[in-house]
Amino acid sequence: MGEGDVDGLGEGIHAFNHHAMSTWWQVRISGEEEVYASQAAQEAFALVDRMESLMSRFRAGSEISILSSLPAGGRYLVSAPVFECLSMAARYQIFSGGAFDVCAATRQNGSSLSRWHLDSRTREFVADSGGCRVDLGAIAKGYTLDQISVEMEEWGIESFLLMSSGSSILAGDPPSGDQAWRVRLGDGEQGLEILLSHGGIGTSGSAMRGDHIINPATGISSNRHQRSWAISDSAAEADALSTAWMNMNWDQIQNFCYNYPSVGAVIMDDAGEMRSTGKLTAIF
Repeated sequence: MGEGDVDGLGEGIHAFNHHAMSTWWQVRISGEEEVYASQAAQEAFALVDRMESLMSRFRAGSEISILSSLPAGGRYLVSAPVFECLSMAARYQIFSGGAFDVCAATRQNGSSLSRWHLDSRTREFVADSGGCRVDLGAIAKGYTLDQISVEMEEWGIESFLLMSSGSSILAGDPPSGDQAWRVRLGDGEQGLEILLSHGGIGTSGSAMRGDHIINPATGISSNRHQRSWAISDSAAEADALSTAWMNMNWDQIQNFCYNYPSVGAVIMDDAGEMRSTGKLTAIF
């Protein structure tokens, strides 16, 4: 797969699968009775379906689709999950110096980046300029995994691994007797094996979906690296930062990880060489 390959199922680990947001989702639960684990997983997948109904730009009635049609000055009261996800997106846009932007697609036709803000008093999205083509595709999956982890806690489940398409991964406690969940980044001899526990991995690149990541500064496809991975305590943050890495040079990525020591980065450059920096546990 090359995005985030995870070791096969061990004894006492139950895996449950679902399809939503045009991709596959998997919940792995360890140390629980299978029927109970299945019930928890179905609740998790119901949450995924709800997030899709709110955040998919491909659904005409979704909140994100409505936001994209607002005129300049338009306001719309969004749900709490969408407001929270947009708030996080706004923070990561600032932290990354604009390398991550959920309105990057507006640059594809030569337009300026859309301007918008959130009114925290009313929980409204405010379109400062028209044509805000909001796309949460680079953060919604990670955000949803973070919400599923809360669901797991409510069920009293501590040992779990959550995945969406292999590009977004979030780990809780490892299975009993294991140091961590093992996740492989990249293919062949150049790949790295990451030991993941209580953290997330986000993956970006053109290998699976083509040149779909847009550089907000230029409006064209990002081409600095073949692939990028971000490691963080939050799956949403890891998703957003892996996209930002695709628009940042290596020095910028290193400086970011220096300033935010809870974050790690792995890059596959144009020559296929892997480089890593920041907080990560890897077996070379």
